[in-house]
Amino acid sequence: MPFKINFLFGNKLLIIFSALCCSLLGFIVLVGWHTNIPALIQINNNLPPMQYNTALFFLLMGIGLISFLYNTKKIALIIGLFVFTTSLLTFLQYVFPINTGIDQLFIKAYITTNTFSPGRMALPFTPNMVERLNLWLHRLIKHSMKQKTQERIKLSSVKMINILG
Repeated sequence: MPFKINFLFGNKLLIIFSALCCSLLGFIVLVGWHTNIPALIQINNNLPPMQYNTALFFLLMGIGLISFLYNTKKIALIIGLFVFTTSLLTFLQYVFPINTGIDQLFIKAYITTNTFSPGRMALPFTPNMVERLNLWLHRLIKHSMKQKTQERIKLSSVKMINILG
């Protein structure tokens, strides 16, 4: 029987897989930060590290996406609000000359290679995270998971795979 693309995109398999990959990546980087293993934090010593907050958001977003799929909306809403608020504050730090202190709230950044501000999530990632979370929270508050929402979640899953790849 030939492989059918509709099968892969027609169910929750891709979404669950990307959520698990996202969470696993975040978890590995968090372990690297706590155990002081730079190989788990940076791909190359000359490249900027994945910041602690970014890794935490990857872990939480994977958990939140699975929670959303399995209708545990309170968990997904709490995670979404936390990540949205923190991402928005980070974005505002880039736009305005302010420091909210959230960059190193959970851990002091000890790897600062090619970073604009130690501990701060990368600028290209921040508005994308805010936009995705806005959509997610909007759907959670409406308590509806219609076809359009499923398609957007699938698209977000494909984008997460692209980010991970």
